[in-house]
Amino acid sequence: MFGFDIKPNFEHLKDVILRKKINCKIPMIEAVNDAIVYETIVGKKFIRETKDAWIYFPKVKKREELEKIKYNLNIYMNFWLNMGYDYIEYSFYAPYQLPKDIGDKTTIRESTRSWTTSIVNRKIKNMDDLEFYPWPKKEDLNLFPLEYIAKNIHEGMKIIVSVAGPMEIVRCIMDLDLFFIACVENPEFVKTLINKCIEYNTWAIEAVLSYNQIGAIWLFDDIAYNASTVVSPKNLREYFFPFYKKISHMIKSKNIPFLFHSCGNLENIMNDLIFDIKIDARHGFQDIIMPIESAYDLYKNKITLLGGLDMDFIVRQSPEMVKVRTRKILNTCGYDGSYCFGTGNSISDYIPLNNYLAMVEEWLLWNKENFGA
Repeated sequence: MFGFDIKPNFEHLKDVILRKKINCKIPMIEAVNDAIVYETIVGKKFIRETKDAWIYFPKVKKREELEKIKYNLNIYMNFWLNMGYDYIEYSFYAPYQLPKDIGDKTTIRESTRSWTTSIVNRKIKNMDDLEFYPWPKKEDLNLFPLEYIAKNIHEGMKIIVSVAGPMEIVRCIMDLDLFFIACVENPEFVKTLINKCIEYNTWAIEAVLSYNQIGAIWLFDDIAYNASTVVSPKNLREYFFPFYKKISHMIKSKNIPFLFHSCGNLENIMNDLIFDIKIDARHGFQDIIMPIESAYDLYKNKITLLGGLDMDFIVRQSPEMVKVRTRKILNTCGYDGSYCFGTGNSISDYIPLNNYLAMVEEWLLWNKENFGA
């Protein structure tokens, strides 16, 4: 078991995200991590009834099934506490099945890793298919894991709930080449499709915002790649951003931060995200697109930047070089506020464990040297 003796302080994290503090301890933040990472750090295995049923649980009623869920959730909560985070991330994703291919074993995973396929003849192709697709219902919402975390969360911590945006759902149920064509040729179908896709997650956000232990909402929607957004800014404004604005209003009404993640190059829509949608923080950075230092220089007076230690770098370099890069990022972004440290994406199972630990150790040392914390 790995871990660090750090007292969580979500209110400090919140103040940094909302740009209320400068020249202070830099919090660490991560999003969705691979299951094997939690198991390796905590030193216990999740109980898996199926390949992915370790935290994204179906509804259950039998006592023995609930006990298995509690066991898994205890492992999950211990990771966030032991590794120095001020919160527990909980992913509240709609129950869509995402077709995947299977690849090789990774650094710490015992089994093979999977990834999303491109074209696999998904179920929805046109307006007629929408009527017969088995859309999740409001009663499918499973709040038990969230309730358990809320009741057992460590003092000083809160829950950051992650939800999927429209693109994350569309790619589960429709071949993306057909979707891109429809954005141009069949706008009414696209509007109807998007409205159906966001319905369940809107219910989820409404439900989770009723809990006092919720500290922020994190919207995940990969709408870009290395060069630009995957659809035009015009399409995003027409089909996607109305949902973003709606949940932004819901989140702001609770006086909690609205975090946004997307991989890729978002430069042509950053003003939309900042001034129109009013996100508080952006996550998802790659050195090949824009190093975190450059993004920080551009946006530190407008929003908070999250993470930024490039995934390719932390995978390929030595622990010593990871420490050097960590310190360089913190020296650039760590004094003027508007920044939380972490990776550019997540703690994935292909990151060498020693590199992740080196990153955390250097973050701790830098904070101690600069702020005595």
